[in-house]
Amino acid sequence: MFSLFIEIMEELKSSVRPYDTSFQYKQSLKGPPLYYRISVNSQMATTPITDAVFDVRQVFPNQRADMMRGEWHAFLESFEAVMPSQLGKSNIKVCLPDLVRSSQDFVMTSNGANIQCQVNDAIGHVPIVQEFRSLGVATYNVPAITLDPNVDANDPTYGTHSVRAAYDVPAVPVDYLAAKPIALHATISADSIGVKIDPVSLFSGQLRVLLRDEHHTPLVAGDQAGQLNANSEGWRATILFVHKA
Repeated sequence: MFSLFIEIMEELKSSVRPYDTSFQYKQSLKGPPLYYRISVNSQMATTPITDAVFDVRQVFPNQRADMMRGEWHAFLESFEAVMPSQLGKSNIKVCLPDLVRSSQDFVMTSNGANIQCQVNDAIGHVPIVQEFRSLGVATYNVPAITLDPNVDANDPTYGTHSVRAAYDVPAVPVDYLAAKPIALHATISADSIGVKIDPVSLFSGQLRVLLRDEHHTPLVAGDQAGQLNANSEGWRATILFVHKA
């Protein structure tokens, strides 16, 4: 019986793995997030305001290998626009087509009968809100109010029967809608999940911002109906880039 116990113990000893220091502790490599906040204005872009390119060479370091490790996320922190030409749309998408390539966000798009699911390069949706006013009222006249002749001048209530002249109430257009400001302001916390980006293009010194409509179709700058007029319209945005090790 004792010899059997020895044989079992020897078998257990032979199955123990060699000592390795890496098994003794785990050191977390996760540090505090590193962020860069960039505010851009469409009037300062080097390309049309609907597909704007900005020079950001002075923002990001390009010789730090540690910046390429981990993940980079992008957030749309704020967006404000003056765009009367876009009031008929439901929203505007702010997109980073050169940065969002391996994101886990997808969108359904269609080109005629061709419907496909593709990577969504939008980092934020800005709603276009209109305030409802009236169903429409035609012009009408409010008749005058005259003094009741049956009220005696000596009656204590005589003075309360004032005379009011007739007047017209102007018409209110049918389905009149008032556009509210096109704006978005988001609160980003340390636990927020943004849109994953590939930082290589960012470190190259260019930031490209593309505007799309609710159908994921790029907006166009020009003088035609529905196109953005670069002389009278514009936008500004604040984009937050967060590096998580």
